[in-house]
Formats: sequence, structure tokens, C-alpha cells
Amino acid sequence: MWLSYHYGKADHCDNPDCNHDSDYFDWSLIHGKKYERKRESFFQLCRKCHAKYDERGLYQSEETREKIRKAMMGNKHLEGHIPSEKTRKILSEKFSGKNNPMYGRSAYVK
Repeated sequence: MWLSYHYGKADHCDNPDCNHDSDYFDWSLIHGKKYERKRESFFQLCRKCHAKYDERGLYQSEETREKIRKAMMGNKHLEGHIPSEKTRKILSEKFSGKNNPMYGRSAYVK
């Protein structure tokens, strides 16, 4: 993100009501501001305050959470999907022998 590049990584929470016990911070677009590359359109928040400010995470309505669940359906990688035997066999054949990225390389490179 250009903010981090020009102004550095967010490193504190600008919310005066925050208990300031987080180690994770984000740049947050101020509500009502257009997304422009201007520093004054953003402020820094910890993740909890950012979620509360954007009304997401624990602060989302059940309706919003249901919309997100429906949008995520079909994303098997998010469900801890284990590949089928057929998929494993195809991948094994695809990356065997000289097609293996580690072919000809030692696993114990110093």
C-alpha cells in the first residue's frame, strides 16, 4: 500500500478510547473521505479498533456475517479441504522425476 511506502507501517492507535495493548496496526480510511492518495484521509488504528470502526468482525450483524459465509462457499482452501486420492495422484504424476522443482538438488543445501 502506498501509505506504508511513504509514511511507514502503522505503529500505533489514534483512538483515544483504546486500551493500547495491541501489537497489530492498520491504516484506516476516515469515513466520509474519498479514497485518494492523501495522508490526511487516513489514520492509524489497532486491529480491534479498526474492526469496530468499520463495524466488522465481532461487530458485524448476523445478516452481514451470513452474506460473507455465502460469498465464501466453494472456497475449499478455507475449509481445510484435503485433496482426493484422484487429485493427489494427478499432482504426484505431474511433479515426479524431472518435473519436480527439487530434481537434481540436494535437500540438505548449506
